[in-house]
Amino acid sequence: MLSKTTLSLYILAILALSGWIAYRHYEQKVWLRYAGLLHQDMVKCRVIIERDNEALENSIKKKSYNYPCQKTTSVLYKARQINTLINRTRQFFHTILETHKIYPWAQSAFAYNDLLVSRVEQDVLRQKFTIFRDSLNFLLTSDRALAQQISEACIINEEILNSARTDQKVMYILGLELRLLALVHQALISLEAEVTVKDPMPDRVLPAIALEAPCIKAGKPFLGEIYGIHYSSQYDTMLRFFANNQPLPNEGGIGKLKLSTKGLNQKLEVSVQMKHPFEDSYEKVVKKIPFQNLCKN
Repeated sequence: MLSKTTLSLYILAILALSGWIAYRHYEQKVWLRYAGLLHQDMVKCRVIIERDNEALENSIKKKSYNYPCQKTTSVLYKARQINTLINRTRQFFHTILETHKIYPWAQSAFAYNDLLVSRVEQDVLRQKFTIFRDSLNFLLTSDRALAQQISEACIINEEILNSARTDQKVMYILGLELRLLALVHQALISLEAEVTVKDPMPDRVLPAIALEAPCIKAGKPFLGEIYGIHYSSQYDTMLRFFANNQPLPNEGGIGKLKLSTKGLNQKLEVSVQMKHPFEDSYEKVVKKIPFQNLCKN
C-alpha cells in the first residue's frame, strides 16, 4: 500500500500535469483570439479602403491594440508578433495611400483567415509557402529592380518553415505576403482595361477591376501577353493571370476573364475550364493569348 507521502507526490504530479495541459489549451485560445481580432481589424480596414482613403488613414492613426491577457511571457511574445504584423499592415496600407490607388486585389492580404483561426497542418503551410516562393521567383526573374527590393525586404528562412511552432510559421508567411504585396503594388504595370471576373458558381460575380498602364496613359504603344497559371493542391485551388509579365489582380475560383481595352475597342476573352483540385496538377499554364496590335513600338 502506498504511503501518504508517495500518494501526495502522485496527486501533486497529476495536478501539475493537469495544470500544464490547461495552460497550453488557454495559451492556444489566447493566441487564436489575437489572430481573430487582428483579422477582424484587417477586414474593417479593407472596408474602409473601399469607402474612403482619408477615413482609412485616420482609422490607422487612432487604432489602439490593447488586447487582454498580456501577463505571461508566452502571451506577450505572441503580442509582439501581432504588433509586428500590425506595423507591416500599416506600412502596406500607407503604401496604397501614397499612390492614391486602391486595387481590389489588395484583399488577397486577408486571404489567410483559414491559416490564422484554424489548426494548420505542416504540409498545408509548405504548399502555400511553395506557391508564395514560386510567385516570388517569377517576379525576381522578370524585374531586376524589384528583385533587389524584394531580396532586401523578404528573406526566406526555411528554418522557420520547418519549425515546430505553427504560429511562427503562419506569422512569417503572412508577413512575407504583406511585404511582397506592398512591393508588387509599387511595381505593377498592367494593360489598361476593364476586367470582369466571373466565378464558376452562377450566383457569385466578382466586381469589375480597373487597371492602368503607363504606356496607354502617355499614348505610347504597349505589347504584352496574358496567361493563367493554375495552382492546385489537395487543399485549395488558385488561378492567377499575368499581363506584360506582371500579375493581374485576380485569383481563386475564376472561370472567365474578359479584357476590353478602352482606347482601341479590342476585346479579348479568356475562358478557363477549372478542374477539381484533387485531380489537377500543382502548376499548369492554362492559356496564352498575345495582345496583338496593342501598344506597339
